[in-house]
Amino acid sequence: MGQSACGQASTIYLPSGIRAARERKFHSSCSVNGRVVAVPCYAEKILVVDPTSREAFAIDLPSGISADRAWTFCSSCSVNGRVVAVPDNAEKILDAEKILVVDVNTSNARRLSLELPTSDVHNTPQFADLVAALLSSWIYGDDPEPPQTMHASFEVHKVIQPGDFGRSLKIASVTAHLPTGKVLYIVFKGTSYMLDFLNWNLEHDHEITGETDFFAHGGTASTIRSTKFLKSDIFLSRLVAARGQGVRKVVFTGHSLGGMYAQMCLFLAWKEMRGTGSLSEVLSSLDLQSFTFGAPMVFGGNSQKARDFKNFAREHAVNYILSDDPCARAWGALNLRHFVQQATLAVKKGLQDTYGSVKGTLASRVVEQIATHLLERPDFLMIEDFARKYEHVVPLRVLSADRQHVRWKEFRLTPECFEDHSIECYVNKLFDAFEQSRPECHIHEQPFEM
Repeated sequence: MGQSACGQASTIYLPSGIRAARERKFHSSCSVNGRVVAVPCYAEKILVVDPTSREAFAIDLPSGISADRAWTFCSSCSVNGRVVAVPDNAEKILDAEKILVVDVNTSNARRLSLELPTSDVHNTPQFADLVAALLSSWIYGDDPEPPQTMHASFEVHKVIQPGDFGRSLKIASVTAHLPTGKVLYIVFKGTSYMLDFLNWNLEHDHEITGETDFFAHGGTASTIRSTKFLKSDIFLSRLVAARGQGVRKVVFTGHSLGGMYAQMCLFLAWKEMRGTGSLSEVLSSLDLQSFTFGAPMVFGGNSQKARDFKNFAREHAVNYILSDDPCARAWGALNLRHFVQQATLAVKKGLQDTYGSVKGTLASRVVEQIATHLLERPDFLMIEDFARKYEHVVPLRVLSADRQHVRWKEFRLTPECFEDHSIECYVNKLFDAFEQSRPECHIHEQPFEM
């Protein structure tokens, strides 16, 4: 009798966009840079599988190649890190559409993956956190509707575009219908601000807090103050309508700078609730929350009002940070000079993601000059002093593949670590944490510092 083979076998779910029921989806595949690329035969999209991370994602066919065409490609090969597939089912070469070339090297970032095939997180309050992450990625794009995901449907009420308030600020109001109830999300778009040194404004704003020993981030406070969003009829009308439709929870959410805006609005809403008037009455009747992703520090100080807001945020907010995302440690938990130097190297290397949420707005040929100018400014020591006084006032949760407890102040600061700031990374890691068939990820709650 022959010997039985030894080894292990596992499964990876097909990504969204590739229908499992469709026959003869793929007829050819090849290996490129540790990934398997399968070109469509009857499938609508290209399939890429990374067996090391146990991930699979789909790539749309380029324009000029119809997904409805039968026997689209039956052979492929790997050439210099690219996959080349020639058309099939053509009597003459002129009958064919186009040759397909797939460059997997341009897809370093992991694609957005929303599958939760075995998880029951949708029946828990934490599902609202996952939906917040999804909407914080959607706000970066131009799609009128958020991407479809299981157990959630969306109603987009209004998208305020940059320029509507005279500022480069995009805000969306969306009601999500979840198994646990309806939630109104106020979603703020982030920007490439973290890597644009010219737009840093770390001065302490005491006007918005009304306290000498309690301050807010100058740039964030200025933008939110100028929009007058919380005082607008649009916001009040949406809250009243939402409450009438059965909404009991309002979530301010965003990624990076968008997360800073969200936390600022939570503070202003909390401050408004302590007053009188129609807006105060409506806000007091709702459960206000803030879920942010990779947001830098927004506040600092130790007045009684600061401590009161911290106590409120302790039960109503959370800021998720990836284990090596340096931007989430800004401003008071990192060496600002080293941060500028490493961010400069990251931008020069072409750091970006699909949504542009970490793409530097500064051209690589001038970014080094601007960074050098910043570091040589005579007031840079004062800027560093401003930065050191910031702190996180909302609870933190670290997303990491490590099972052992991870402390948020322990992280690496290299150009590659800026990839962790991508909103795609945040969405995927958060979904990973609640699905056993996905790559391993753990949520490490951090001790709350008063």
